[in-house]
Amino acid sequence: MKIEKYTFGIGDRFAQQGLAQLQAILKVRKAGIDVHPVWNKSNREHLIIKSSPSEVRAEADAAVAASGWTGCLLCRC
Repeated sequence: MKIEKYTFGIGDRFAQQGLAQLQAILKVRKAGIDVHPVWNKSNREHLIIKSSPSEVRAEADAAVAASGWTGCLLCRC
């Protein structure tokens, strides 16, 4: 897996703001900054919230579909 030069960690504790975060990344890219999102949530957060990596991945997939994102997308959950 190739990691892009500029990445930005996104993904919230409750898996509800992925689309808003991805839209913010799209605005940054429109401004000419080649940044790439990395969905990330620590195991500690999963344990506290009682979530799972698959829930974060589902949120990421839904945000990508809703936003029309076509760029690089990494999910480290």
